Amino acid sequence: MAARPPSPRDPEMQHPDDAAGYRGEGPTGGQVAFDLLFGLLAPLALLLADPAVFSTTVARRAALPPYWATPAHVFAGALLLALLAWGLSGMRSPRLGMLLAGPFALGALAFLGLGGALLPFAFTHVESLSGLVAFTPWLTAYVFGRHCVLAVRAGAERSAGATVLALIATSAAVVAALGIVASRADRRARGLEQGLMSGDLVEFNAALSEIRSPADLDLDRVAESCRLLPESDPRRERIAAAYLKLSGYPIEDALNRLHPQYGSGEKPKARPAAPKAVEDPAQARLRRLFSGDKAEHEKAVDELLGCGQKTLDEIVLRYAQLEAADPRRPRIETAYRQLAGESMAFALKRLERKAGPKEKAPEPGPEAPKTPAPPTLPDAER
Repeated sequence: MAARPPSPRDPEMQHPDDAAGYRGEGPTGGQVAFDLLFGLLAPLALLLADPAVFSTTVARRAALPPYWATPAHVFAGALLLALLAWGLSGMRSPRLGMLLAGPFALGALAFLGLGGALLPFAFTHVESLSGLVAFTPWLTAYVFGRHCVLAVRAGAERSAGATVLALIATSAAVVAALGIVASRADRRARGLEQGLMSGDLVEFNAALSEIRSPADLDLDRVAESCRLLPESDPRRERIAAAYLKLSGYPIEDALNRLHPQYGSGEKPKARPAAPKAVEDPAQARLRRLFSGDKAEHEKAVDELLGCGQKTLDEIVLRYAQLEAADPRRPRIETAYRQLAGESMAFALKRLERKAGPKEKAPEPGPEAPKTPAPPTLPDAER
């Protein structure tokens, strides 16, 4: 009697991919759906929405510096394309497995690290969609780890030694490339931040001119450094003006976000307490005119239309006290021409000519007439 042929269900006939979760006939529909959802769609949603990875739109602090966003997006995009190509190839090509095993291993480690960095935000925002998206890097790491095992198995069918060497070589090449790009971005960002914090106005202006976008440096570190400066330090005002220009919102808002009063009981040093005395309306308009906030400046210009000559002269005197590189000077010049109908340069010369004779007038000598004594009041008025 002929021997019974081995059943396809027998353990000896199982495909080696079964240990990684895939049957010999290929992945199941549920596995494909899981890989598409958490291997492709979830990482794309995380990078596009960016709840707390590089931005602070809904988070107190970002998990990673903003100047690492571009290399991270390139790395993540390459990983997603590699995973898609690997899936479309059938996940059985030995050469492709050798080539992609290293990047898949790095992708699993990278998403594990990102999941750990986002864990505090995910737990504190679990009731929102952004908090749920922040949990997905753990599942994405699982997808890349599983496909790393599949790629190693596929490569090992041709040569186990070559697969191990390829895994080490490709991993080292990717790590070296990312390390060089990230370290250069970090050195440039810290150099720009040091320039903004410099006491030399030339270095400050040079650093400000090199900043192309807020993502070139970590503005939170700038706000923290400014917070530690003494109240009388002249750098505070220009750093606050630069922060407003780069980010679009005052530096006090960033300090309140980084150090909420209800959490630490500490008030940010950059925001002084509101004075109890009522500010003079005229002085308030002048203060807003010289403000670094464009909206306050324009509002003050409208309020000062038709003001008197005394107010115009005070604007000129305050303008003369600004530093030559102060970014507010062009805006004040334009506003003054609108208010007074003359240029700021002409007004400065006019005030110089007006003050000239007083400065050259001789002081009264010993022969100067004495000041007459006050008249004596009658007894009835004493």
